[in-house]
Formats: sequence, structure tokens, C-alpha cells
Amino acid sequence: MWNAFLSHPFAYEYYRAGAIELDRQYFLMSSEGGGLFGSEAADFDKSFSTPADYLFSQFRAYGLLKEWIFERLDYLARNPAVAYQPGSEAGELRWTGDSVNLAELGYALVLSGQFNNGQAGVAQVFRWLEEKLSVAIGVPARRLASIRSRKRLSRTKFLDELKDALERKMDQDDGR
Repeated sequence: MWNAFLSHPFAYEYYRAGAIELDRQYFLMSSEGGGLFGSEAADFDKSFSTPADYLFSQFRAYGLLKEWIFERLDYLARNPAVAYQPGSEAGELRWTGDSVNLAELGYALVLSGQFNNGQAGVAQVFRWLEEKLSVAIGVPARRLASIRSRKRLSRTKFLDELKDALERKMDQDDGR
């Protein structure tokens, strides 16, 4: 990666300075490059490339990468909570329950306005849940139809189970 900078310090300074004096030698297809780039320039396709286009594209790409890295480091310095996320040491979480249960939870979260001040859409929340929990939920409308078609006991079976589990835990802690 850094070989382009180290092997061609004059070309790199030329690039950084925004100079144009040698552009005819560097960037015309009819040019041979005047031996400026050694054996590397001998391999370029003269019907498509110029003696310096690949080298200068490397300079540009590395410069953009460097800029992005510094922007990201600055962002992380200003937002330390993003850099360190508690619980990340425990590894990734994966949804191991039924995907229809996650769909039920996802719909409940969307319809109760829990994401983005109630502005998040169903598809957006489903894709987020899928990404974060490493699971495929499927098409939201089909999942809602499946949940709605439940006739036995409760259409919100999973949410009822969650509520019951939480109440049992609190009752146990209260000594009931």
C-alpha cells in the first residue's frame, strides 16, 4: 500500500501540489511516461491507460481512505459510547426462538412507537432486528397475517408469554 508513496516520492509531491506541468507525460495515452515510473509503467494497457493513471488513482484512494479513517476516529473520540458498547465482550446475540415470535415483538414495538419517536416503519424495524439478531424474519405482511390468524388462546401468544415471565420473576423477587 505505502509502496506507491515510497517508490514515487516525486510523483506523490506532484499530485499533492496539484501541479500540471507534467500532465502530458503522465496522462496522455500516447505518452510513454518518460521512464518516470520504471518497470511498473511498462505493464499498462496503452489502449486504455496512461503511464500514471493507476499510480495517481492509488494516491487518490489512499488519501480518501486516510480522510475517512481520521473522520471516523474523530467521531469516535466525540462519541465514546459508540466506540465501547457494553456487553460486546459476551459475543454476538442470536435469536434462537421462533421467528414468528420476533415478528410479533417487532410489530408490537413499531405499533407502540418505540423506535425513532414512532417514525420507524415496519420494514425498517424488521431489517434492523434481522441484522442485529442474525435471523431471517421474512416478509412483514405475511408474518402479520400469520399472527392475526391465530384463533386458539391468544393472537398475541408470545407477548403474553413475555408478560407472564416478567410477572413471575417480580413475584418471586417479592417473595410471593
